Amino acid sequence: MKASIIAVLLIFSLANFCMGKVIVVGSLTHEQDLAPGDTFSGTITLKNTADKDAGVRIYQTDYVFAANGISRYDPPGSNSRSNAAWISLSNEYLTIPAHERFSLFYQGTVPNDTSLSGTYWSIIMVEPVPDSRHDTLFDAATGVSMGVTTRTRYGIQVITNIGKAAKPALKFIGKTLKETPGGMVLQIDVANTGTKVVRPDAWLEIYDAKANLISRLRSQAKRILPNCSVRHIFNLSNVGKGSYEALVVLDDGANCAYGGQYSLVIE
Repeated sequence: MKASIIAVLLIFSLANFCMGKVIVVGSLTHEQDLAPGDTFSGTITLKNTADKDAGVRIYQTDYVFAANGISRYDPPGSNSRSNAAWISLSNEYLTIPAHERFSLFYQGTVPNDTSLSGTYWSIIMVEPVPDSRHDTLFDAATGVSMGVTTRTRYGIQVITNIGKAAKPALKFIGKTLKETPGGMVLQIDVANTGTKVVRPDAWLEIYDAKANLISRLRSQAKRILPNCSVRHIFNLSNVGKGSYEALVVLDDGANCAYGGQYSLVIE
């Protein structure tokens, strides 16, 4: 008996990104400030680290995400704030020779529409074409042969901020105090209900019954696109049992801070 498994891994981070044969050199987020009618462009550098040629497919999607971990890569233009239609790609398929680099170019034009305001974005997806062959795993005990094909893709966010009038607006949409294998944590979900992307610093201040500050914890700053949400997790394992008042602060770096106050009981 044979079974075929396709493993799909989506990778979004900020360094050099391995994809088996191909790596991306540089950032996976391209962000520009523009005005209606402006043109823009960018370069994505790929490198084939293998000893033979590697094929790569390039295409566009939209991208939205939520604090619960769900991300969607819908067809381009599905999101009302998609800029996919503004962008054209230099290649839709390419072959990179062994140990060579390739510069993938994109360019775009913002529609000359003065009603455009705020952040618009989409994803340029790069997906190496897998070998026609696949690795085979054989279990002698059961007589089962399993073919495994690994597919990897990653996306480059192309973010365009149009005009200067738009503002982000942060809203606390969820709080959960829960026990984990690493200790007690406080989860705070935050949504951007505004029209501009924001990447606020986030921290938690914990006060005892006498209003003494007993702990100040930071969470990694996270980019929040309009109509998307993220989850900040604060580890409370070093906070003793008791009743506390907690203040969560989000600072967007533009002289605007948001605060949420909560009562905590750690038992």
